Amino acid sequence: MNHRKIGTLDYLAYALSAVVYILPQYLLSSFLSAYYTDVALVSAGTIGMVVLAMRFTDGISDLLMGRVIDKTNTRFGKARPWLLVGTIGLTISLISIFNVPGTMSNGVKIVWLAVTYFFIMTIFGTVQGVASNTMIVYLTKDSGERNKFGASNMAGVYIGGLAATAVASVLLSKLGYTQSGYSKTMFMYSAIVLVAGTLSFLRLREFQENTDKIEQPKVPLKAVLYAIRHNSYYINAVIAGLLINLINGITTGMGVYFCRDLFGNPELYAMVTIALLAPTLLGLPMAVAVAKKAGHQKTLVYGRIGYMIGVAIQASGLINSNIPVYFAGVVFAGLCGSTFAACFTARLANICDYGEYQFKINASGTLMSATSFCNKIGLGLGATVTGLILELAHYDGSLVSAGMAQSAYTIGFERYAVAFIPLVLNLIVVICLSFTNVDPKLEQMKAELLKKGEK
Repeated sequence: MNHRKIGTLDYLAYALSAVVYILPQYLLSSFLSAYYTDVALVSAGTIGMVVLAMRFTDGISDLLMGRVIDKTNTRFGKARPWLLVGTIGLTISLISIFNVPGTMSNGVKIVWLAVTYFFIMTIFGTVQGVASNTMIVYLTKDSGERNKFGASNMAGVYIGGLAATAVASVLLSKLGYTQSGYSKTMFMYSAIVLVAGTLSFLRLREFQENTDKIEQPKVPLKAVLYAIRHNSYYINAVIAGLLINLINGITTGMGVYFCRDLFGNPELYAMVTIALLAPTLLGLPMAVAVAKKAGHQKTLVYGRIGYMIGVAIQASGLINSNIPVYFAGVVFAGLCGSTFAACFTARLANICDYGEYQFKINASGTLMSATSFCNKIGLGLGATVTGLILELAHYDGSLVSAGMAQSAYTIGFERYAVAFIPLVLNLIVVICLSFTNVDPKLEQMKAELLKKGEK
């Protein structure tokens, strides 16, 4: 095994690998609907249905990619070579999805959306996301270092979220919410994806490389599915991660709409994003310290309860059109959200070790594909729910280009949907997290797995 000392550059490189797959996801979650309704002139309901249809392929693609990683054996290791493949694919597909030729008919535009969305999310988003999140299992077996890598991963996610929402909003405000503005903005982000992905591939190293020279035991898919189905820790963690990303998808997807329609200023969305993600980033070191002292379980559950309180404050601000109260809730939720950001990836990696300990099979790639699954399905469903909300609210995209306001019914529907849907979903998240406590088994698991590794 390679016991190379892990340092700051490794944590930074791991954060960059997260930026690569989260940037396109947040850009699609935040601007895909607005681009296709206001620029390509495709109805919101159609967009939602296309995205929903593509979502059905994601669960399968994540599982398949996890299996591919489990069976991959190269001189670079198992997950690392796929980081480069995902980077190149995402660079190209991100440019394509926001560059619909204006001469196309509406039907061809819908096909363009479906095909490019399939490549960016189902294919290359899967490759990059599953590879990046599986790397934490192969970077180290030390729980403390995993916690730092997990925090680094989530720091990359939130930095990518800031770059894909707040910064993109500013760029589009300057360049214009037009085809030209979207094209220039997405070319810039594609360049960021390419550079970040290349740097992460070059720096990160698996502790056991040259797996092509090591005899690997074959694990039947049936055995993997059995282990997943009987691992209640894993199932509850997946549901919690999925719902949290669904909440993020709805919030980001509706962001431009409710800032413009409720608060009267679409540029306010950039400030909303900063108010949520900046406290999360700043709170990460504190959350890591709290987790080290109090344990993952208390940090995750109590932190999420605090997040719910922040969401309730936001709901009050939305209902009463009180911007300061809304922002106070956003900041408080963002700070409490740092606990999930710091602990969840490490918790899932430990649950993977539990699966190996309990069921005597190593299927880390397949199990860690849950992180990519949760990100993509959650944000993708968020886009679908956004389209459904707008359709039920009778949103009219043509009014935007005409400089006219939406109807009172539309504005009211947006207000209550954004206020109460995240609150209900967060309650379910807290319940699920309370059933993921694998911490008491860690020492016994670690001892047995290390003994197994020495054989």
